Amino acid sequence: MLFRSVVLQNTFDFSSEEDGNKDLVFKGAYTDKRFWAVGVKYEHAEYVQDVLERSPLNVDLSYRNLERLDYFGFGPNTPKNAFTYKAIELTAELGYAHPLSDNLRILGNVGYESWRLPIISDADSIWTQLFTESSAPGLNSQPDFLRYSISAELHHKSDTNESDNVTLTEVIYQDITDGSYSFNGTKIVWNMRTPLDHNRGFKNGIIDIRTQVNLLHAWRGSIPFYLQPTLGGLDIQGQETLRGFSNYRFRGPDLALAQFEYDHILSSRHEWLHGFAFFDIGQVAMTEQQLLQFNELRHDYGL
Repeated sequence: MLFRSVVLQNTFDFSSEEDGNKDLVFKGAYTDKRFWAVGVKYEHAEYVQDVLERSPLNVDLSYRNLERLDYFGFGPNTPKNAFTYKAIELTAELGYAHPLSDNLRILGNVGYESWRLPIISDADSIWTQLFTESSAPGLNSQPDFLRYSISAELHHKSDTNESDNVTLTEVIYQDITDGSYSFNGTKIVWNMRTPLDHNRGFKNGIIDIRTQVNLLHAWRGSIPFYLQPTLGGLDIQGQETLRGFSNYRFRGPDLALAQFEYDHILSSRHEWLHGFAFFDIGQVAMTEQQLLQFNELRHDYGL
């Protein structure tokens, strides 16, 4: 393939000085893995007095068809052979972000989330022959969920373009059928960007550090495997994780990841010419205690 993805987007602007910003956004996407998605989003933002950042209200509807996803099993020590499944996701959500200061804002979100796995639901599928509900929770049925989340975002940017961003998110997935798959989770993300000191010979160099911790807790049953975080390649949201491994290579309810990157513009005349190096390290675990032992770490590096 000559492309990774194609994204089409059209925005209708209904803004006014009295009512603030009003945007209606239509988006469609298609990737080289035959994933496609369509969505519509409405954003209404007003400026809050004495705070530079806007306070937006978002309404978002989206539909994703994920043609090929790989499942290797649970935990940090799974076999290399993957089993393929297809997923269809429908979401509708309402979100609000309120700035408390120039550097701190609170975000709240309420959503409906529906997943269907049509290949797995086929009675003749190899999945039903090789996996059970305990080895692949959510295999037999995929309930609909109500999702509630609240986040705090702390952002700092200096005059030298150094920046730090920390986000703490608490989320609840409520199984609206019988509650068997209800769970809650905590996610912590820290991103730091540091332009290197020009006086030390590192002109046009930037160091990026990204860290992430996910902790999920089932209420009384199991957490569906397709909602558990993954490490390896891209995750299901398209975010890079362990770039030297296959997509979704490691899966579990608890996850820790750290990524380090150095980006250097090689020529001031050709700013599109970059030198790039990265190092990733992380692991998944079935319990928090296992995660804190850090004895199943995986890493990769590249140029």
